Amino acid sequence: MRPTELIAAPQVPRSGQHARKLLVTQKLPPRNLYETIGILTQEPDYSFHFSYLSAYVQAEYFRELPGLPKDPGGVDSDLLFPFFAERVISPARPDRSKSLAFLRLSESAEPFEILARSGGSRINDHLELLPFPEAVGEDRYTFAFFVHGVRYLDGEGHCVLEQLGPGEALQVEREPSNPESELALKVSHNGASLGYIPHPLLNFVNPAVAAGDYNLTVVQRNSPDAGFHQRLLVRLDYTARGDDAPFSGVDLTEF
Repeated sequence: MRPTELIAAPQVPRSGQHARKLLVTQKLPPRNLYETIGILTQEPDYSFHFSYLSAYVQAEYFRELPGLPKDPGGVDSDLLFPFFAERVISPARPDRSKSLAFLRLSESAEPFEILARSGGSRINDHLELLPFPEAVGEDRYTFAFFVHGVRYLDGEGHCVLEQLGPGEALQVEREPSNPESELALKVSHNGASLGYIPHPLLNFVNPAVAAGDYNLTVVQRNSPDAGFHQRLLVRLDYTARGDDAPFSGVDLTEF
């Protein structure tokens, strides 16, 4: 493993805390859907690790991300890799407070928290970071994310969206006829479609939906000023059964 350029300030280790992970996803051929290409980890001592997935490295369309070489075992850094750090909302931005409010984060939010909630997306680069489910108890997992596809809601969907409040329960419905993916999971409220579960999360959410052992609730509904991609923030709570685990059925083997 070799280090990359470092930026940002070191922080005090989080005693007793576990490593936190983000799925690094990108639109990939042939279906032009977001797929996981790597994993970004923040260790308990606030150091960072990035690895590509083996399946992505072996694909003919593999491309290295800037400053993140294809090294077996991944790369380590004491500070957040520049490629990801530049995707964090800058303290110098005049709209920083408003942007963090859309994410339901405070001014003191750490860069990793901001990436986990915002996705770190930039115009036209087709890359998004998504939260890895966090264990909150024995066999219990939780994570928050923004619903995809809000821009395509019909009139009924928009009306229902504008009435949602924090804590309201939502439903997840299978949509095997979806032209983009037969695994698509639609988010709805009393029959009205509100968008979709992000594609890279489907293999985690599908077992929960099949077992009926999940709770999907509204965390925050934002105004149109937030943009379609940040209109509806939700939280999924899920209890694993037996040998089930987060992302069962997904090959997350790191290169």
